Amino acid sequence: MPERPEEVRTVPARLVCDNRFFPRESPEREYEKEPMREWKSLSHVRWDCKYHIVFVSKYRQERIYGQLRKKIGSIIRDLCRQKGIGLLEGHAMPDHIHLCLSISPKYSVSNTVGYIKGKARSGFTESCWKSSE
Repeated sequence: MPERPEEVRTVPARLVCDNRFFPRESPEREYEKEPMREWKSLSHVRWDCKYHIVFVSKYRQERIYGQLRKKIGSIIRDLCRQKGIGLLEGHAMPDHIHLCLSISPKYSVSNTVGYIKGKARSGFTESCWKSSE
């Protein structure tokens, strides 16, 4: 009977620990170190917080189309840049907007969403007034 190759079990990257605190349980278990390149850091924290946020129009009315759809993208991009929020991805549909944001732990999600909604609303009205003049 042929010998089977020895199976090497690995721990998923999210469960990896430093060997000083959690010694190896058996020789066949192999620990990997999770790459920290994509993580951002503050003074005492390393973080990678991503949130999927959806803005929906009242009664899901289809109001986001044409020039407004283009303006929404540039206004939200500028607001995220000003606040230091990473806009990873965004899609504007006729009745809602999907955003994937990377928000620092020093800002709460509710304050960030309130900031974007409030400033974006004033940005829409300013751009509408400028375009009508």
